[in-house]
Amino acid sequence: MSKFVEQQAAIESVFASSEWTSGAVGSIKVLPSNFQGSIPQTEFLRLEILPSKPNTNYSNFGSTGQVIVQIYTQGNTGLTRTMEIADALDESLQTKLFTTTNGSVQTGVSSLAVIGIEDSNAGFFRVDYTISYTYYAN
Repeated sequence: MSKFVEQQAAIESVFASSEWTSGAVGSIKVLPSNFQGSIPQTEFLRLEILPSKPNTNYSNFGSTGQVIVQIYTQGNTGLTRTMEIADALDESLQTKLFTTTNGSVQTGVSSLAVIGIEDSNAGFFRVDYTISYTYYAN
């Protein structure tokens, strides 16, 4: 596997794990960033994995990047559900080490950006969960 495929597979594996699917928000649908089909009507997540630059140190060749999870919840319901989802994302993603075939992915600390009512559908409220990562190749 290439380094970019490994980064993607490591992050996406979180959403297929039993810890995620059996947790408090496990029934929430996670869509790739380029998904164009019909979307759920209540809440969903949109996942983006963005490798950004090479990282070379200590004879390792890797890269750094960001994971952005767009959290869509029902509008006019407050932020409680959004924060529950963000907490579940922290439990699964924040400061974790994922071992891959040819290296590892280390995540950092998360942040939230409140975007607000979604332009394309006013029934949804959007908050972006962002976390940085570093991929270390063997």
